[in-house]
Amino acid sequence: MALKDKFDQLKGKAMEKGKLHWEENKDQYKEKGRHLKDTIQKKMSK
Repeated sequence: MALKDKFDQLKGKAMEKGKLHWEENKDQYKEKGRHLKDTIQKKMSK
């Protein structure tokens, strides 16, 4: 049971770290997404 508890603890820490990273960088990710979308649309319209 200790191994499962340790795994759950590490998983929780990783999820919190990911959420924090997203909150700090979401504007950059959204801008990259818009740029990629625009690039794909331009290529598809040719």
